[in-house]
Amino acid sequence: MSKGEVNTVQVRTKVNAPKWTALARIAIDDLRQSKLRTREFTIALLEDACEILDALNDEAQKEEEA
Repeated sequence: MSKGEVNTVQVRTKVNAPKWTALARIAIDDLRQSKLRTREFTIALLEDACEILDALNDEAQKEEEA
């Protein structure tokens, strides 16, 4: 990774990004109203992914503040 790429990543972590869970809530609500057979699997997958992404964002923010 070049120095320019590292700077780009650092700028992104400085911005207060919205929580992934909040952004995915729209998609999850739409899935709950749908008649897809796999909707429960998809909902669980989205919720798990969002929790992991939120944790990664929180960890990156803590590292930046240190």
